[in-house]
Amino acid sequence: MPVLEKLDLRWNTCEPSPPLLTELERRGCVVLL
Repeated sequence: MPVLEKLDLRWNTCEPSPPLLTELERRGCVVLL
């Protein structure tokens, strides 16, 4: 899944964007660090 990969890269930077978090919540894959 390209979307997950993109999120992984974003999270790697430890700087998740607000819209990104919203999408994660909708997918139910929210993992607050």
